[in-house]
Amino acid sequence: MVGVRHLLRLQLRRDRLWWPIWAFCLILMPLVTVGSYETLYPTAADRAGATADVASNPSLLAVYGPAYDLSTSGGFISWRVLGYTCTLAGLVGLLTIIRHTRVEEETGRLELLRSGVLGRHASLVAGLLGTFAWSLLIGVVTFVGLIAQDLSTTGSLLTGAATTLTLMVFAGVGAVAAQITEHGRTARGIAGAVLGGAFLLRALGDSSDGVSFLSWLSPIGWAQQARPYAGDRTWVVLIPVLIIVALTATAVALENRRDLTASLIPSRLGPARGSMSTMAALAARLQRGSLVAWSVGLAIGGFAIGGIADGILDLLKDNKDGQEILQRMGGSGALIDTYFAAIIPLMAVIAAVHGIGAIGRVASEETEQRGELVLATATSRSQFFGQHLLWALGGAIVLMLVTGATTALGYLATGADADQIMPLIGATVAQVPAIWVVIGVAALGVGVSARLSLLGWVAVGVCMFIAWIGPILQLPDAVMDVSPFRHVPTLPGADMEWLPLIILTVIAGVLTAVGWVAYHRRDVAA
Repeated sequence: MVGVRHLLRLQLRRDRLWWPIWAFCLILMPLVTVGSYETLYPTAADRAGATADVASNPSLLAVYGPAYDLSTSGGFISWRVLGYTCTLAGLVGLLTIIRHTRVEEETGRLELLRSGVLGRHASLVAGLLGTFAWSLLIGVVTFVGLIAQDLSTTGSLLTGAATTLTLMVFAGVGAVAAQITEHGRTARGIAGAVLGGAFLLRALGDSSDGVSFLSWLSPIGWAQQARPYAGDRTWVVLIPVLIIVALTATAVALENRRDLTASLIPSRLGPARGSMSTMAALAARLQRGSLVAWSVGLAIGGFAIGGIADGILDLLKDNKDGQEILQRMGGSGALIDTYFAAIIPLMAVIAAVHGIGAIGRVASEETEQRGELVLATATSRSQFFGQHLLWALGGAIVLMLVTGATTALGYLATGADADQIMPLIGATVAQVPAIWVVIGVAALGVGVSARLSLLGWVAVGVCMFIAWIGPILQLPDAVMDVSPFRHVPTLPGADMEWLPLIILTVIAGVLTAVGWVAYHRRDVAA
């Protein structure tokens, strides 16, 4: 373990922005939900009715999980946000550990460090220690924050532990995935698939009594089966603890069986003859897998959103305060239109993440020294930048069409009329100019410097915070209007307004054009 302490300091320094941002999000999600409980369910009758509505609606059970006890604010947190908090925690854990292990090998930085005095497992151990330390801090602060709001000690402890242990479990999953494949992107895909599978198992188990055992096969299910504030099953935390130990030991054992930069499953040999003779073909090869994966994910999410619409209506039909929250999120008109108009922008913000990654390919190809090789050929900078930009902008259209179509299908599955299809598709496609603005910010950052590719992630993070947390905190309009998604017509339910969409498109065009010009003026990987 020689060099672990020094490497841990280096990793923590690199993560000086990464961890505080994610920790803030993970801690804030349960804490801000406490304040909305009394507003949404002010009377015992409201709480009893909500519990009955959730228990009788498989779609709500699949999306949020079982509502064991909505008679207290703690039980409401456990139902409403614990599953999503743990899912986000799992994503953070796997991304962090792969960032400090496989990506370091792939870029050659770890090989340089290994030329000094550094143990074989130093990178893996330091990455896990740093991740575990931050996860513990997140759990402790969550616990203290919930206690400060007069929630029960045991339930608060289990809620904090659920976030901490889920993050640790998927850090272990990421550590194992990093040993399996040679590329960080593939490792993230493997670990992400495990996370998606865990959410799916939990959803299937919670929504169907016949396969309820599936929830016990999911780390996300373990968090909810601990039942914070609704029985407090403290013994359940032993399951993720044992899995964490097993995954850590497995990752160390697998690392012993391979050489530096190698993997258990070697990459396939390429074809004897090159088939990609144009930049368009290369961009398609690099981008298509991501677009397909995002399409599948948003299709599932869209179908779920449409499928739970009736359940949400049952919960909010007599709840004026809940309806006001939806209206603050952007909805207007009939309650069903208000629901869709409030939720669709959230899906659009998520879809914008794909665009950030797509244009970010320009920067990653440069920093991984492949871009310079491509530009050394007859490929121009316009082709190199432009082809990836086309996938980012075009991908936004594809993803929102998929989201709209599957949302409509999910709603139709509940017995809705077929005339709802086109309004829902139109509402999702109307979000495209706002997504383009976020992509334009990312293109500007990439164009100025490969290091400023982070600018796009900052933009989407701000939009996500405003969309998810802003209405709950009742942020002033001046702050809320920073997000381009706030300026899209609130469809369905409102009249179509073309001027805001035209203005957003022009802004996106200006940002992209400036990034384009800047990219032609700078050095590669500068």
